[in-house]
This record gives sequence, C-alpha cells and structure tokens, in this order.
Amino acid sequence: MQPVLDAIGQIKDQNLEYETSCSGIKEFDDCLSAIDDMRDALRESLEKQWKTEQEKKQQMSALAHDIKTPLTIVRGNAELLSETELTTEQKKNITYVLNGTTQIQSYVKQLIDVTKSWNCSDVTYTTVRLEDFFADIKEQALGLVEIYHQKIDWKAGQSDKKVTIAYDPMFRAVMNVIQNAVEHTKENGIIYIDAKEQDDRLTFIVEDSGSGFTKEALLHGTEQFFMDDTSRNGEAHYGMGLFFAKTVAEKYGGGIKLSNSENTGGARVEIFFLSSQETS
Repeated sequence: MQPVLDAIGQIKDQNLEYETSCSGIKEFDDCLSAIDDMRDALRESLEKQWKTEQEKKQQMSALAHDIKTPLTIVRGNAELLSETELTTEQKKNITYVLNGTTQIQSYVKQLIDVTKSWNCSDVTYTTVRLEDFFADIKEQALGLVEIYHQKIDWKAGQSDKKVTIAYDPMFRAVMNVIQNAVEHTKENGIIYIDAKEQDDRLTFIVEDSGSGFTKEALLHGTEQFFMDDTSRNGEAHYGMGLFFAKTVAEKYGGGIKLSNSENTGGARVEIFFLSSQETS
C-alpha cells in the first residue's frame, strides 16, 4: 500500500517525474499503473497549457516592440512641431499628441516588463526587389535617427535582383538592431549601416559610435532576459530587441554576431538571413 500512497503524494506535491516502485501485490501494482497513466496525461496537459500561455506572452511582447519605433517617430516629430510657430489650437493639439504618446510608451514598457517573451509565428513570404527592401529600411532608419539628432552613414549594394523573403519579420529584426544602436549613441553621433547581398544571403552590419558592448553583453546580449546595467548608457537594458533579431535570423537560416567596432569603438552587430532569388 505504501508505494500507492507515495505515488499519490508525489503528484500532490506536483512532482511528475518520480519513479514508481512496485509493491509486489498485483492489485496494488495495477493501481500504480493507473496512477502512472494519470500522471502522464496530467503532465502532457500541463505542458500544452504552458506552451499556450508562453505563445500568448510572446505575441504580446512582439507587438509591444513593434510599436516602439513608430511611436518614437511620432513623438519626436510632435516635439519638433512644438518648437515651430503654432496657433493656440495647434499647440493644444500637439500637447494632446505628446501626452498620448507618453501614456502609450508607459503601457508598452509595462507590457514588455510583464511578458519578456517573444513568438515567431508563421508568416507570408513576399517577392520584392532587393533595392526596395534596402530602401524601406533606410527610410525608417533615417526617420529614427532624426528624432535622436543623429546621422546615418548608409552603404548598400546596387542590384536589380528580386528576392523572396519573410519581409515583415526580417524588416522588424533589422530595425530592432538599428534601434539598439540608436539608443546607445549620443546626440550628433553616427550610425553606420552596411546592407548587402551575396550568395543568397542578406547581410546587415550596424555599427554605432557609443561605448561598445561589455564582455558580459558580448556573451549574453542576445539572450531573452539579459539586462546589462553596467554598459553603454549606464541604464539597465533588456535584451529583448537583440533576442528578437537573433530568433528571426535563425528561423530564416541566418544568425547574428556581436562585437565591438574597430572603426568606431562602439558596438557592431551583424545580422544575416538566407533568401531565395529570382532574376528580374
């Protein structure tokens, strides 16, 4: 009887990895076998429930990070407008915009703090001109650095090739890398971006003119829960953006490399993806 009681006690304590011992009595052993079946079913159910909850948190976190860049651009442009000559009504409207973006930024931060997770869901592949993809990234990057009073040194290969890529997640991944560089570069600093394609491989190299990665950040900077409160701008920093970028890159046959730039002394991030190509 004791083995049966022990098995029940293990399940009660939420230990579903216990090893069953036999009692030597057929009736008790049959009961133990039934308990084992119940344990396995319970474990499978709990694992499915956990996976579902994780996916929900990851989707919420991905949405929160997607909002950050356009929200920063909206707020920055509103601040620029507030410095121009405006009517009383226009000033009031700008104040509403600034107050609203401040509130949304607070909500987004709370959402990130709660979820700290990300989900790589299925996406649609799109065939685009390589130059158009590069141009889209450059356009948003220019809008971002303008808000921070920075500049971009942009280099991109010229090509009429068409590539079939997971456009949205790849675009978001590259912008996360650029956002990370912008956040760690001082005003009037320069962000260096080199975009190129070779042998079915899209590569983006982003270098900032900040203080560079710490040793700890070089080792763990792409981990989901990494926080580095000793490097760069001196503030605690979540590694969600680079984790997002790494996960997307690996999902689409690529990867991400962290280092410090020999040219600027700042951080250097290389992210690349594989793509199929079509001749235009």
